Amino acid sequence: MKYFLTALLIATAIACSAQDRIISVNELPKAAQSLIKSHFNSSKPTLVQRDKDGLKVNYDVVMDNGIKLEFDNKGNWTEIDCKPKAVPSALVPTAIQNYISKQFNGTQVIQIERTGKGYEVDLSNGIDIEFNKKMKAVKIDD
Repeated sequence: MKYFLTALLIATAIACSAQDRIISVNELPKAAQSLIKSHFNSSKPTLVQRDKDGLKVNYDVVMDNGIKLEFDNKGNWTEIDCKPKAVPSALVPTAIQNYISKQFNGTQVIQIERTGKGYEVDLSNGIDIEFNKKMKAVKIDD
């Protein structure tokens, strides 16, 4: 009986832990829908997926021009990948924009990700920069 309960718990945990499914744009949180309409209205979503891993839910969106967006369960963006084009400047924090224009004038942010520590940014010149929560550059890789 002990082994049966253990097996049942493991099976239930696996079944509940990874539930990915394709959804419509209208099923995204309102904040995600608004961001797409405001900043990416010249393209259309070709794939919208809801990813559930345990209690954590996030959303992946692929646009018809190759742009990839990731959102948390509230619809806040967590990653924007516009490679090789620029991420809309309105979505890049001002302090990061200012730093990049001073240190890497003429380059563009082509990917940005929010992390638990701050932001990770990829530039059009191949340089990757990590910013802490205070928007200070803490690591630069080329």
